[in-house]
Amino acid sequence: MKKVIRLTESDLNKIVKRVINEDTTNPNFANLANMLEKAMKGGGTDLDTIKLVFDQIKTKEDYLNLKKSFGMRGGQNLETWIGRDIWSGRDWDTYVKPFYEKIGVKISPVNSELQKVSDKVSSMFNESDLNRIVKRVVNEQKSKPFVDVYNSNKITRLIKESAEAMVSDAKEQMSGGDEPDKGIMDKITSCIKKNKLSNLMVLTTGAGAYALGLIAILMGTGVGAPLALMMSGAILIILEGIGINGQSASSEVSTLMKCMGY
Repeated sequence: MKKVIRLTESDLNKIVKRVINEDTTNPNFANLANMLEKAMKGGGTDLDTIKLVFDQIKTKEDYLNLKKSFGMRGGQNLETWIGRDIWSGRDWDTYVKPFYEKIGVKISPVNSELQKVSDKVSSMFNESDLNRIVKRVVNEQKSKPFVDVYNSNKITRLIKESAEAMVSDAKEQMSGGDEPDKGIMDKITSCIKKNKLSNLMVLTTGAGAYALGLIAILMGTGVGAPLALMMSGAILIILEGIGINGQSASSEVSTLMKCMGY
């Protein structure tokens, strides 16, 4: 004989609420949240994966479930991750803005000043142009230090503005309590020692800990290849701040960037 279980109205309400709560932590949303973190974490940004995830989110309710599954990672929620990682005007307008307009959620890039500089550069050069610039700098770095490459070119000012904005943003993050990614710091240290970068060796000591943290934050923002030149400039600014000559360290910064995958 089957056992009959009697439930009160209160019991039924609890069951319904539990089912609703469990539904919002659907493994599918958790998987999508992990995909987003992986796409934005470390050097470079996997925009194709981000678009793939965004395409799976059809409604505002879906997005809220995704945001809940993402939670707080590294002390930041999903919108802060996206707003801080994707600041290029072109990428923002292509990948982020249409998605958030579709689901009816307002969001702005965290690096707004850097986005303005990026927009200026984008209006002057397309992605192919920027890639050529980066490749040329990497190839010529040994014979032409970074600080001299575009001496007479109008892009000099924009690169300098962007580099300074990147350093300023990294300092704000540090002063705001953000912790640099230890994995990135360890990899930077390993690259310096492996390649025997004598000018950068101070970053592996206590005296260079703050500068190392700033550089790790820079490399954790997901700047892709077209803007690697600006990151190189930002690193040189940080190094000069601890007494390292930018011209003498330029080729070593290029080696470090290459070792880090830029």
